[in-house]
This record gives sequence, C-alpha cells and structure tokens, in this order.
Amino acid sequence: MTTLESGFQREKYTSGHSLVGRRLLRVGIINASNAKDSRDVGDALNVLDLNLQNHQLVPFHRVEKWTGEYFRPGGLWEVGIRLYLGHNGKRCPVQLPLNESTHGTSIGAEGYVGNGIQSAAENNYWSGTSLAADEYSRNGTRDAAEVTDTHDIGPTPANNDEESFTSQLLADPEIPTLFELDDGDDEDINLYEELDTSFHDQPRPRAEDNDGIPFKVIIHTSGVHYLPVRTCTCRSAMLPLDLQYLEMGLFATSFQNIRTLFTLEVLEDFRVTNLECKTSGYQYYQKLRRITSPSFPKQVLNRYRELRRLSRQYRNLILHKIHGQGHSEQALKAYMELKYPQQGSEMHPDQEPFGSITPPEPGQTRNNSSSRQSEPNEDSERNDTTSRLEVDPGDSDPNNMSPEPPSRNEPDKRGSLTLFCPACPQPGVNLPDDWVLEADSDIYIRSYVADGNFKADHLNQKNEGDDVWLSVGEGFMTDPGPYKEHIKEAISLAPRYKREPTCHNYHAQKAENRVSPGKRVRGIGAHACARHGCFCPNSVVDFDKGEKQMHMDWSLTQARETTNTKGITRHLEIYDINCQYCVNLMKRLTDSTKMHWPPSVKITFAIGLFHVHGHKSECLYNYASTYIPGVGIIDGEILEPLWSVLNDTSRSTRSATTAHRAEVLDDHMGDSNWKKTINMAATIAAKYKRAGEQSGITEAFYRNLTEQQPPELVDTWEQEIKQAEFDRDQGVSDAMSQVMASKVKTAAGRQEIELHLSNMELTSSGATGKAAWISSGLKLEQAQLELRSHVRKLGTHPSTAQQLDLVNKRRSMRTRVEAFSRTALTFLGEEALESIQGVNTPVLDDEVSDDEIADIGNVNITRADPERQPLPFPSALLDDYFRDLEEGMAHQLKGLQKLELRIRQGHAEDCLEAVRSALIQLSWQYKYQVRMADSVYTGTRAWDGVKLLNASWKLHKKIYNANRIAMIRIAGHSEEDIMQIRREFPVLYDHDCKHSAAISDPNVRGGSSDRLSWIWRSRQGLNADNQLYVNECELSFLLTLQTI
Repeated sequence: MTTLESGFQREKYTSGHSLVGRRLLRVGIINASNAKDSRDVGDALNVLDLNLQNHQLVPFHRVEKWTGEYFRPGGLWEVGIRLYLGHNGKRCPVQLPLNESTHGTSIGAEGYVGNGIQSAAENNYWSGTSLAADEYSRNGTRDAAEVTDTHDIGPTPANNDEESFTSQLLADPEIPTLFELDDGDDEDINLYEELDTSFHDQPRPRAEDNDGIPFKVIIHTSGVHYLPVRTCTCRSAMLPLDLQYLEMGLFATSFQNIRTLFTLEVLEDFRVTNLECKTSGYQYYQKLRRITSPSFPKQVLNRYRELRRLSRQYRNLILHKIHGQGHSEQALKAYMELKYPQQGSEMHPDQEPFGSITPPEPGQTRNNSSSRQSEPNEDSERNDTTSRLEVDPGDSDPNNMSPEPPSRNEPDKRGSLTLFCPACPQPGVNLPDDWVLEADSDIYIRSYVADGNFKADHLNQKNEGDDVWLSVGEGFMTDPGPYKEHIKEAISLAPRYKREPTCHNYHAQKAENRVSPGKRVRGIGAHACARHGCFCPNSVVDFDKGEKQMHMDWSLTQARETTNTKGITRHLEIYDINCQYCVNLMKRLTDSTKMHWPPSVKITFAIGLFHVHGHKSECLYNYASTYIPGVGIIDGEILEPLWSVLNDTSRSTRSATTAHRAEVLDDHMGDSNWKKTINMAATIAAKYKRAGEQSGITEAFYRNLTEQQPPELVDTWEQEIKQAEFDRDQGVSDAMSQVMASKVKTAAGRQEIELHLSNMELTSSGATGKAAWISSGLKLEQAQLELRSHVRKLGTHPSTAQQLDLVNKRRSMRTRVEAFSRTALTFLGEEALESIQGVNTPVLDDEVSDDEIADIGNVNITRADPERQPLPFPSALLDDYFRDLEEGMAHQLKGLQKLELRIRQGHAEDCLEAVRSALIQLSWQYKYQVRMADSVYTGTRAWDGVKLLNASWKLHKKIYNANRIAMIRIAGHSEEDIMQIRREFPVLYDHDCKHSAAISDPNVRGGSSDRLSWIWRSRQGLNADNQLYVNECELSFLLTLQTI
C-alpha cells in the first residue's frame, strides 16, 4: 500500500483534484447531427458537430442519439471517444497511429505495439498535430481533410437481435464480467430477455473496438460508462498499470487484467455523501444505476461490491493525505524507483529523471500486459505493499486475506489518523512554554465525558478470519489486539472488585450482562472532551455484552495517552455511574499490567447534570458538576447529541465486516471532530459572550446575598464548603452531601401532614376524623380526574363492552361520592352542604391532553355524571355564604378550610414528587429501553412504557394545578396569603415537566444549555423569621459560589 499511497498523494497534490476530465483527449472525428447532450434544456438541440471541443475534457457526459423516431441513451464510445494513459491524456508518442501499416506489428489487448515502435519514433508520430491528422494523416491511408465519417474507423455497436446477441454474449469472455445479476435475481431467467430492453435502450460495447483496444467499465458521478482505454508504452509504462490509471484519476478495482475503474470524483462524492447524508454504499450505487438508466436501473452493471472495497481504500488514502502521512521517505523512495528507474544506480530526487532512460529495442515492448503477467516476482513484491481487500473478476490472485488484525508496531501510531480538540489544553500544542508554572490552575484541567451507545451494535461475522484491516488503532476505534488482552486479564481479576452497588436509584447497570443472540458487539463506549465534544483518539471500545467497568477503564487510559496530556495532573471524569465506577478504579488501574495511570495524575469524578437526578440525593451534591470548583458550567451530557448523529450510520455498519465497520466509524467520528474544529472559534466566541452576561448576573446575586447576611455567618459558610471540598479530594465520598444535603428540607407530604393533624385531633376536645375525611376526599378527587380522562379517551363512539365497563366505573364512583357527602354532613352541616352542591366544577384548560377528545359534542359526558359532581370540601364554600353566618359556625368552617389548606399543600408536594419520579423513570425508559430495542416486539413494549409514564406525570400535573386553585380559593381576599401560595406553588406547565433533551432529542438546537425546572429545587417555603430561611440562603450561597 505504501507505493500506492505515494502515487496517490503525488497526483492529488499536483493537480489539486482528480485528473480525469483535465487530461483526457478524445480520438476521432464525428458527424453527429443525430446526437445531442442529455443535459440540453427545452427543444434546442446541442448537436455534436463540435464534439471534439465540447467533450475533449469531459468524457463522462451522458449523450443521446437520434434513432429516426426518438432519442435513445448513447455512449461516447459510439462516436469514437478513447482514453489514453500517460502524456497528459495524449496518445503515447511511441505508439503507431491506428489503421497504419505496422510492418507485421500487432496491437495487444492493452494497446501495446509489438514490432515497429522504433520506426514509429523515427517517423515522429508524437509531434503536435490535430486530432484527425494525428490518427490518419501522418503516413496514413487517408488525409485528415477527407475524413468525414467514422463508421469505418470507430467501434461497431453490438448487434441487438436475439440470436446474434446471445451468441456474442456466450462467446465473448469479457461479457460475464461486464454483466452481473443482482443477488436477488432468478438465475434461471432468460439472459437475453433480461438484457434485451436495456441493450435497445442503451447499447453496450463489445470487449474490444475495431482496433483491438479493450473497453473498460468506468464509474463516475454521472453513472456507468464504457470507453476504450489505451495504455502508454514508453517511459510512463515503468509504473505498474494500476498506478498509470491512478495518475489519470482512475482507481482500478484490481491489479491485473483491469476491467473496471472508478474515478476519484465518484469515490470522493460517495465519501462526502456518506458523511453528510449517512448514505450507505448500496443506496449510493443504486443512485448511480438510476442515473445511468432511469427506466431500467436493474439492467446496469452491478459494481456495488467493488464500490465498497474501493471506498475503503480511498478513505484510507485520504486519511493518510489529510494527516500528512502520504510522503514518508519510504513511500517516496518506492514510488520514485518505480516511476524513474535508473540503470546501475539508486534514484535520488535531485537526479534528472529522464536522462538515462533507454528507449526500447526494436521488437520489444516495455512492461506490456503479457510480460507483466509472466513475472510473478513483480506482483508478489507489490502485494507486500498493497492491500487487496476483495478480488475483482479479472484479478487472478485471491490469496491476500489476513487472518488476524496486525498488531501495532513502533513507533506508536495510536490515533495517528485522527484530529483532536484544538481548544483543550495540550502541552506542546496550544500552551505557552511556561505553563508548568501554573500547572495547578483550573484552566489546565483536562475534562472528559464517558458514555455508552447501544445503537452501534454489530452482528456476528461468518468469516471473521478473512477480514482485512487497512489500519489498526490509528483512528478512534481502539486496537483490538491489546484490548482483547486487557479484557482477558480484567475478567480474571474481576472477583477482587466485586461489590454490591450502593446507589440503587439509577438503572444504568441493569443492562450490564444482557446477551443479544446473533450479535458480536452490543454497542460501543467512548470518551470525548467534556467542553467541546471532540472524540478522543483510540478510546472507542466495543461492548461484548453490556457496559462494564473493564471496558471504560481501557477507554479512559487510552484517552489520556493519546490526547497530549503530558504534565497535566488534574483530570475531570464525567460518567453516568461515577458513584459506582470510581470506587475501585485506582486499584484496577494499579493491578493491571495492560493499563497505566501515573500516580501524580489526580481524577475528580462527576456525573452529568441530568443523569445525576436519577441517583440518590447524596450523589447530587457529591458528583454534580455544579458543585465541583474550577470546572465551570458544564453539563456532562455532550456525548448524547454525538451519538444521535453517529447512530444514523448503524444500519450500514451493523452487518459490515469488523474492519470495515471500524473504518466507517473512525471516518464519521473524525468528520465530527473536523466540523467542531472549523467552527471552534465562532462557538467559543458566542459562549464567551453568553458567559460574560451570565457572570454579571451571578456576581450581582452573590453580592446581594452576602450583603444581607452577617459577615461571620458568610465566613462560616465558606469554611464549611472549603473543608468539604478538601475532604472530597482526600477520598471522603459523602463530604459534600454532609454539608449540602442538610440545608435542604424535603416538604412534608399529605400522609405526614394527615398523621400530624390526626394526632392533634386526638389531644383536642373537638370532633375527630376531620383530617382523614379531607384526605379521603383528595383521593376521591384524584379518582374523578382519572375517570374523566378515561371517558375522553373512549371518544364519541365507544364499543358495547367499553360502555358497560364505563357504567360499572360510574356506579362505583357514585357510591364513593355519596359516602363522602354523608360524612361531610357531620362536619359542615346540612345548610353548607346544600350551598356547595349548587357549584359547578370548573374544567381546567390543560385537563384535555393530546390523546383525549374534548367534552364538546361528546354524548357520553353530562353534568350529572358522578366524576363531575362537586365534592363538598370546605374550600367549596363561597365568601358570600359566610356573611350571614353566626360567628361560631363561621369560625368552625374557617378552621376546616385552614385544615384543608395544609393537607392540600402536602398533597401538592406528593404530586410534584410523583411528577419527578415519572420523569426520572421516563429518562431511563428512553435511554435503556427505547434506544436499546433491537426488535419490533421490544420496541413496542418500550414505547408502551413511555406512554404509561407520560400519562402518569400528566395526571399528577392536573391534580397539582387543581389543588393550587383550591388553595388560592381558600386564601380568599388576603393578598399576602395568595402571594405566598403562588410563590411556593407556581403553576405547573408542560415545559416544566420535560425530561432532559439529551435523552429524548439529543440533537435539538440548544439542548445542551437547558436548565432544570423549578420542580427539582427545594420545596420548603421561605420565612425570614426561622432557621429554614437561613439554610436556604446558605444553599443559594454555596450554589452561587461554584459558578462565579
């Protein structure tokens, strides 16, 4: 591959683009008033009277030919187009003109001339003449001016009648290669019937033209083309034939007996299309077939297999060129020796390349096809430096498969074909020479984020040993050899570190040991820079079963070793399960013989800002990046949007070979890093401006907060947080939670408040059971809301069974409402109860969800339905009722309203907790059920869970807002009480109940900067007269201190 790389780099750097179209010259004169370019617009015909000028540099236009009745697709080979190798696309000067007497000289299959080359040189046939004169005038049989028709000099189209075509097809050895049925086609189909329409619509050439020049299949961005190609026979023939083609911008599909070629333009177009549109090789080649023959695309040659193989080689060459590895001394030396061989001396770049070239003797040819095929030593030498991935039908040497991936050799090439983040601190790259004087500064913290992706799975391969690796460990996928050795050792050491998890609230480890039949790999894990989202070289690992610590250990060490961290002693590791992952990490790294971690490098562990809320409350203060000084504002979820983009390639890599899958993933991750690199300056500038604005707001809040507190209290707070941070650095896992969690008091729920009030009733002289009665009414109110939602979902035309079920539900509901009303008579009195029953129950605007039908027009809903009967709560009494009421009764009812208010406050807290719990479960459902579903069945079950969780939080949102309205109604005309309720219990909207965009829609614009809703904050009210107010101020102080 070394020689091929050097030749590829030379031609790419020389021309700046592929040479096809720039160096091609066509041979022949055309009388083409019956042809037009297929790009013509309207009725105007661009006839090819000047076809020599129009298509001299564009040999891959699609043209059409007039048949006398209609225009049919045609090929430029029909009008005499030929391609010449060498000499900038001109005919080789030592070749005799065609149709001229060669004194016994024959033209071989590749266009090489036997006897008479020397005489051709003596007759000066390489002088610059016109195209017609070049072919026919110089000592030829006719004068160029007399040539007006090419029917006797151009190739003869194939005969299209069935008998003639079939005989030609069976007799011509070239045709089986040119024609290839799709894998799904019936092999017994009549071959002529399969091709008959295609050949009438777009004829194909025979194996050779009239002059013995073989036709080649050339695939370009404009489709599949056929053109005769004549090779060079002089000094350019010193190069192997495939490199001659490469100099012309044509990539051969084989190295001997070449029959199919791809232009560099089509390979580059496929690569860019795959990177941007995630188009697979199959889809792309189907597009080329449709471009070639829109009406009969299946009749076009199937070169999908060759496209896959060449795209791999081209991708590998491009990556070597991008990263400056195409002009190594070894590669250049090998290329120059082939290009300009010297007699008796070694070639040097400063030597005159042509001075000592000896012209061929008469009767001899230079490196023609027959002589090259008879010299196996030459081919075997080239096989050592050229990777052959698959065998073209014309390639006779299939013994090129490597049974095992090659191991990495010195020097260390890990990540040598990658681009890392230009903004992360890297000694020797973007740091000043004296940076070590401030090595402990926060700006030199290297931050990583780790995560797993179970969409990038891989199926078992039938012939794993036949896989061919073009690069191993030079991209983002880790070297499989050392990685397998590490996994083998880690499995043997695993019992040392086995322990029960201490955090049971987060479910990431539930998928650790899942086994998926038929899959070689269940997913991948990776590290990226936490601030900018650039993948770390050589850090992407495969998960054989699930996301295990041994996998991420290797990814972490490789990320540190391949991202220029020499001298950096502070690392930040953000990982979803760091509360468990970090426990024995240093022991695992120390005991391993395959991994290395310098003792001087300290790791600070953190959890992403969304996932941390799925852990225990202690994990929030110990591992949330918000509470880690020096890391700034960082959410730690940046890999989620990167996975969203990468997952679009999973359909094409899932069944690819192991090596091909690694190359595609490397290319896409490299493209992701490249896009971030070119946009880095603008992104940082925008973030810097936004950070400046937020910093001013935060500093003002911090200043106001500290000015309101005694100085000695602020000093105490600062000492507490500094000690907690120091203890955390020393390994005290709960140091931060001991300081932070004690400041947050969880608000009491309905049951706690009911218990407290019931105990008070037992010690008082009044009636008992009031708190239990109000609490049961709240449960009944929730049941009414659930039944309303159920009725709406039934729609306007429920089935008989559904109607019967609804009748039974309403019967049960009516019984419960009547029982509650009878108990209310005891506490409220008959007069108050009659006043309440005349009040209509309001329907909230947000009570009707997207999957429900509104009440209007629904014949199944009436005001008499039990789910719409107003419940006789004390809060249902209007202010007008108390005007004429005696003072004692009014005081008693007011007391019941205050009792209801306290219980409703607890009930509202329960609703918020239910919403939070459902959202946490919903995030887990998306990440580990929906995203990991590998079948229709599991996907359907996963989405059923999503629907249930969505219904749960929506229901509790309705109940919370209903409680809020009742609490405001109880507050009556007291503006202070109403403002207090509105401050403690804001309106709960849908956007307050959204889970992280990093889970549901990782690629949404601005999703990485989203902040959590108020529902995740402390739910205790503030009162400046009690200690709780002071605690809340301290918590705000500690939070603000981390961000200024």
